[in-house]
Amino acid sequence: MTDLIARTNDALAHQTRLAWLLVFGVGVLSSVGPCAAPRVFALASLLASSKSPNRTTGAFIGGLVAVYVALGLAASMLSAVRSWVSFLNVAIMIGLVIGGFLVLRTHETHGHQRETPRSFVQIGVAGAAFGLNISPCCTPLIASIGTYTAIVGRPDLAVLYLATFGLGHAAPLFMVGMVGRRLRDFIVRAAVSQGFATVSAAVMFFLAAYYAVLIV
Repeated sequence: MTDLIARTNDALAHQTRLAWLLVFGVGVLSSVGPCAAPRVFALASLLASSKSPNRTTGAFIGGLVAVYVALGLAASMLSAVRSWVSFLNVAIMIGLVIGGFLVLRTHETHGHQRETPRSFVQIGVAGAAFGLNISPCCTPLIASIGTYTAIVGRPDLAVLYLATFGLGHAAPLFMVGMVGRRLRDFIVRAAVSQGFATVSAAVMFFLAAYYAVLIV
């Protein structure tokens, strides 16, 4: 992953067409692991009681990608590299804390409020909260995109690059949205029975503490 990120940074610096594919690829690779598991569980839980699985998946992924678009816009407004990196760490820390509580809430209410309708706005907000649940290894790439595009004065590139990263990062969610309802129910039941939500929330709180240390 480190070599891939270094290669991606080099492609960004030289503005090659390969940069787009590499940014998307880093997003896909960084979506596999404990950091991505909580949002897969959350989306599966939402889909298990959804009457419009495609729209629910779209709203959740839309919220996730919107976070990266917002980061791109923020990068264009923060001229100092140090300020941008600090902002990124704060945003990720807050997202991890919110995501951890959302996972615990989903775990506690699962089976009791399955038929409670949720608006697509609420689902989008949940997706946005889970959007910042990223592994520390890909944070340098996001920071590099933000600082580089801010230096060259191209906020449009920041938005497009980070949206591309977000789509790659959402790859597992597309697969969850494609599976049948019975399989989604099985995923949620298995996750709950194994205490998955508690472990996932603990991992997210631990990562939040990691980013809090970086801020200090």
